[in-house]
Amino acid sequence: MAQRLGRCTDCHKVKPIRARERCCTCYGRFYLSPHFTPVIELSAEQHRLSGVNADARTAACSRCGPVRITKCGNGWRCNTTRNRQKRNLRLRRRYASVPVQEAA
Repeated sequence: MAQRLGRCTDCHKVKPIRARERCCTCYGRFYLSPHFTPVIELSAEQHRLSGVNADARTAACSRCGPVRITKCGNGWRCNTTRNRQKRNLRLRRRYASVPVQEAA
């Protein structure tokens, strides 16, 4: 996937732009700030699986449609929520030491 160059809305430097017109560093700070509001709120309660095929590890999620699934405890879990939680944890670890900028 080609990265798009542009001017970051926070640091005003020309860098590869990620989500919400911010560079990777500024987006990480913004994501951890209390001002961040997710576009789509994902939670485990919203994802209901039906038509589970344990051999092929696929199912139909009520929120995502056809998905791959992962074993979770005694049941199965939609990989979309699992991937989202892993991504959130990775971002929180990466930017934990970066100070959050206060919004004006």
